[in-house]
Amino acid sequence: MSRRGDTLCEIADVLADMDEKQLEQARTALEKIRHARKEERILYDSSEVDRRTMLLKQLQEGPVVMLGVSNIHGVGVFAVTNLYKGINPFEGVAVEQATDEYEIFTDKDLSTLQPAVRQLCLSFFAPFTSGNGYYSLPEVGEEGLAYPVNATGLNTLDVSWYLNHSEVPNIELIEVAAIGSPLSTSFMRFALTSLLAKVTAIGAAKDDDYTVLSILSGGSMVYVDTIPELLHKVGVEVDGRIATLLSTANIKTLKFAECQIVPTSSGSVSNADLCDYLHGARRHLPDLQVTCGRNIAGEMTQLDDTLHVNDPDAYMQDYLRRMNMGEVWGLIQQYPRREVTVAVIDQGVNFSDPDMAPLRGTFTTSDGKVIDGGWNFQYGNSTLTLGFHHGQRVSRVLAARGNNSAGMVGVAPDHVRLVSLQISGAMSQFLEALDMAIDLGVDVISMSLTYHMNGYSSSEKALLRTALLRAQQRNIVLVSSAGNDNMDAHDCYPCWYGGPSAICVTALNNDANNTLANFSNFGNRVDIAAFGTSIYSGSLVPGVHVWSSGASFATPMVSAGAAILLSLGVQPSRVKSILVSSTDPLQGSNKHIRPRSGALNILSSVQNAIQMYGLRTTNRNLRATS
Repeated sequence: MSRRGDTLCEIADVLADMDEKQLEQARTALEKIRHARKEERILYDSSEVDRRTMLLKQLQEGPVVMLGVSNIHGVGVFAVTNLYKGINPFEGVAVEQATDEYEIFTDKDLSTLQPAVRQLCLSFFAPFTSGNGYYSLPEVGEEGLAYPVNATGLNTLDVSWYLNHSEVPNIELIEVAAIGSPLSTSFMRFALTSLLAKVTAIGAAKDDDYTVLSILSGGSMVYVDTIPELLHKVGVEVDGRIATLLSTANIKTLKFAECQIVPTSSGSVSNADLCDYLHGARRHLPDLQVTCGRNIAGEMTQLDDTLHVNDPDAYMQDYLRRMNMGEVWGLIQQYPRREVTVAVIDQGVNFSDPDMAPLRGTFTTSDGKVIDGGWNFQYGNSTLTLGFHHGQRVSRVLAARGNNSAGMVGVAPDHVRLVSLQISGAMSQFLEALDMAIDLGVDVISMSLTYHMNGYSSSEKALLRTALLRAQQRNIVLVSSAGNDNMDAHDCYPCWYGGPSAICVTALNNDANNTLANFSNFGNRVDIAAFGTSIYSGSLVPGVHVWSSGASFATPMVSAGAAILLSLGVQPSRVKSILVSSTDPLQGSNKHIRPRSGALNILSSVQNAIQMYGLRTTNRNLRATS
């Protein structure tokens, strides 16, 4: 077996050695951390100088192992909390040598660690400094420690696959973004600043905290709080618990998605109680169409001169050169264009970022609510928070303003207004965000997220399908991620629902070969592939550049391609067919996507649209200068 495979087996051995009491402690601590994330709604505050303190705030509960792996000039990073609550497992470790940056310790020092911690360390460690048996240990604090590890024999995706396909209850995986340059005395601080996706079910809601339902009769919505009275009228005895819940609960009605969200609890009226009640009501009220399900948790799917722009970081965006975006931008600026509104359903966006500020739009809902920049469905207010900057990064890739002498440049660098619809991953919030996007009349909805719905009922899947259908009926182009699990994407929604205006995106390696990334999902309903490895996504703090991987970052490229076509006047119903029919063939993979599709080619798409619509140039030369 390879060294990589051996490493994963050793991790499994460590976890298998934990007794039931230790595992139960781990489960409890993990729930506390997830609850804290849900309540606090943010992993890191961008205004904090010491990001290590913010990390430790998330780790204090212990005993949860948190792993992250990153390539930083050949060195990886991972962080481990206390395995046993209230105990510092590294207390008493001898220190050979100390510097401002890290402590050096030896094999002998490792012997003082608790057995499970020692084996975990040895599973990952490789010599980091000169001399046999010496390791570096950056100290982060009493509650947890962060380790650099040699990444040569350890692949991020292998660790991700192992942890996400096991049923080990005390693992919470965080991958760490790659950092572009060595940072000497600030090495670990900035490594930990960049803890990024893949965080499974960020702020995930428990299935039982909300019930998502839809009740229709004759094509119109029936409000759930009217059901007890309707049953009473046909002689059915009122269920007091249900009636009380429905009369007192803060029920959210999504009129465009045609569903409602009801707070439920296993301690009073559970999700199962309410759904059983409604399905029972249908027997007495046969005109009703009842769909009722759980609040499913989702995940954010992560892992110069030729461009003729003056954005200082553009030289790091090699994927734009491979996509011939300089030629695309020069071509489209010769034609009349309109502004396109894109909704990004993700974590929040910081519109004080010079690359994002020009994209901020002000919108008004059908009931008169003014939306300035976006809406936070976690808090239920207009204050957008960044989480681990997933929404910020995908938005930059999509539409960072070009030629503003700042930062990077997006694939669609002009004629885009952005609305940030912030969610934590819960299905109820996702449906609320979809409903608002439909209400605002956006042109494109970009969704770098995935719901794995294997094991969920057809009714629960239908709730999401209906909302996505309503969006397409309003001429909205939907673009979503196929996921990063190296599997057939038949279980990955909203991607797999499909539709004439819905585009399912998987990730290509960021090179000239048009090959699918080794983590890419695939299948007959995956519509298109775009670059999704080592995608430059800007800075989180000054001087620290971040590269991101995953279908999450392929998705905004396709969203940008759709926005460019729409800006030229292409009808929404034709966007998908033009993008798919203009692709380049994929090479050298045993994984397949839909027939006659391949790698995104925006230049070919634009050229085909110009020919198809007979577009005529303006008299102005709007091409940007270098």
